[in-house]
Amino acid sequence: MNLTRAIEQSYFDHIRSMAIRRHVDAGNLEYIHTGLKLHNRVFNARLEGNFDPQVLELIQRFDLWRVPLIWDVSPSSRPADLGQHLERFGFVRRAELLGMGLELSGLRPAPLPQGVSLEPVTEANFDMWSKVIALANGLPRTRMAMFQKIYEPTLRMPRWRHFLALAEGTPAATCSLLAPAPEASDPALGVYWVATAPKFQRQGLASGVVSRLLEACCSLSWAVLHSTPEGLEIYRRLGFADDLPYTVYMRQLR
Repeated sequence: MNLTRAIEQSYFDHIRSMAIRRHVDAGNLEYIHTGLKLHNRVFNARLEGNFDPQVLELIQRFDLWRVPLIWDVSPSSRPADLGQHLERFGFVRRAELLGMGLELSGLRPAPLPQGVSLEPVTEANFDMWSKVIALANGLPRTRMAMFQKIYEPTLRMPRWRHFLALAEGTPAATCSLLAPAPEASDPALGVYWVATAPKFQRQGLASGVVSRLLEACCSLSWAVLHSTPEGLEIYRRLGFADDLPYTVYMRQLR
């Protein structure tokens, strides 16, 4: 298992699932358009030589779509100083993520708090699932509406499974799992959208939900995820390791 590649493959598949338009350009560079002013991204870039014209062309394309442009710089991105080049074009660092992996036989289980139940997300409770994510991330109502439009189609994608945790019947936390593509060279289960509503935070919900879902997985040997620096300790306690750097750059619409 090449864990670096497994983490990256899952991350890219997650991005691809949001697209209404997807294009692969020279240098294996990919970009997607969601049709909204959210999550429009460039990723998987391995560029050589003078690639300034290619960056300028992408900026112009996204400007025509009238959407902000996010560029994900991952471990395989080239050149190694790609982020510095992007800053010359007006991109700013928006987030730092850490790619992590876990061989599931080494999972250190965490208990699900008493009174908490897990249910799969369907169209009937999708609104509750997305509201928990919005509350956990401080998303305004307009941004949450765009998030819902982007992720609602994933309910019908066989590789995605979303879960909602209820604390005594109240929506409290979320977690999503993304199965690897059949052709993946290093298959691993992707863990996404781990979120806890503010009133339920610091009660062991996130670790308990992730642990319970991973314990139920018997067809794969590895799980991968991308953590913010604030969430690292939660995942380390479960046994995740590696902390591979991912930097998210953003260029606002001019």
